[in-house]
Amino acid sequence: MKKPEGKRKEPGVLELLRRAFSELAKNPVLFAPKFVSVTVYAFIYSYMISEMRAVLAAQALTSGYFIGMGALFAFLPIWLIIDSMYPSLVEQLLRKERLDFKSALSRSASKFLGVLALVLLFMVVSLICAAPFLLVAVEGMRIGSIALIAIGALGAGLVLFALSVAGYFLPTSILIERKGLVDSLKEGFGATRKNLKLVTILSLVSFVVLIAGFALEGTFESAGIIGFFLARYAGGILTVYLYVVNPTAYVETEKR
Repeated sequence: MKKPEGKRKEPGVLELLRRAFSELAKNPVLFAPKFVSVTVYAFIYSYMISEMRAVLAAQALTSGYFIGMGALFAFLPIWLIIDSMYPSLVEQLLRKERLDFKSALSRSASKFLGVLALVLLFMVVSLICAAPFLLVAVEGMRIGSIALIAIGALGAGLVLFALSVAGYFLPTSILIERKGLVDSLKEGFGATRKNLKLVTILSLVSFVVLIAGFALEGTFESAGIIGFFLARYAGGILTVYLYVVNPTAYVETEKR
């Protein structure tokens, strides 16, 4: 991304959070892509829940279970492409351009393999780095030691948080930068390194929002099937907010 000349003051966390909220309030159509994926996923997930109950009752895998699993795996690439539209959409808004969902979708699809590779790499690295702490927690559960369980859980949580901070801007840099994969990742790492305090706080905010989302979903789900779908959309709303915060922060910090 080409940086304008001159140096601007680093945006504050509260200002970035406010701007993201303001953009969503002015352009509620931004929720549309996520709601599409949420709707499809909710129906598949609901179907899988019913099939899992059938599996538990019969104590054997059913054909419906395999159909549901196939649908989940088939939809995952679509889900990833839809969710990856947001950096491009936010960039359009910050540049005062008209929202172009077709262009954002095209950009997301063209960057799909890069984003997928990053997701898989993050999962593998997270598992490797957190494995020692997870083993401590497992041993704690085996011998009934609350201390070992707490140490293992805390250690694994800190590892995952550190990796999340390090990779906070990487998906966005892949999707926004007009460069190759390696150069885009370098831009993302550079933006994180130059704004480590800001990224750490935003990562903490993301963690709090996600926890609130899980709690909200659990509250809705207690209301039956209607609550189940409401929970999915409530979670989707909070997720979109985080999807807007991240690229907003990236674009603003890259302007400095």
